[in-house]
Amino acid sequence: YLLVSLRSFVGAVRKVGGQSSLLFGLDELARVHGEDARLTILFDHELFHIYHAGVFPDWDLEPSPLWHSLWAEGLATHVSATLDPEASTEMVLGQPPDFEERARPMLAALARELLTKLDSLEKRDYADFFYGGIERTDIPARSGYYIGLLIARSLAAGMALPDAARWGGEDLRKRIAHELERLSHGGR
Repeated sequence: YLLVSLRSFVGAVRKVGGQSSLLFGLDELARVHGEDARLTILFDHELFHIYHAGVFPDWDLEPSPLWHSLWAEGLATHVSATLDPEASTEMVLGQPPDFEERARPMLAALARELLTKLDSLEKRDYADFFYGGIERTDIPARSGYYIGLLIARSLAAGMALPDAARWGGEDLRKRIAHELERLSHGGR
């Protein structure tokens, strides 16, 4: 669906009539990306969410643990980067354009906090790491996408994208925790 999102989202997957559906907020798309929009990056990211929801339909249910979101968003961002290798990290991460620069110096602290909240079902924890207009000013908005991308790049290295999309369960959760532990000690 193409619609006016009232500044709520650029792209999103939502249930419409009980079906997972793609929604694109034309107002936010124009505001955020302007004339230089590379729509393939956005479409790849959101289409991957539809594919991933077919593999793990329970992940769409709320509440869902924070590690699901960290993996799903990180992997969707990794998929976008893989399918458009000429796109910069800034382009794949989207708005705000400088959030990688702001998140990188805080990477260890962000990883430590995420590690303590991996199993959180709280919407506030999700919002802190994945929403653009967060109330917290001590962490960069949407930093979960950046950390999720780093985790997905590391864990899915050398793996076919469909295989990475089918990876779930306790083994994946443990590996995400291990990656967060590594990042919390300055590993990149």
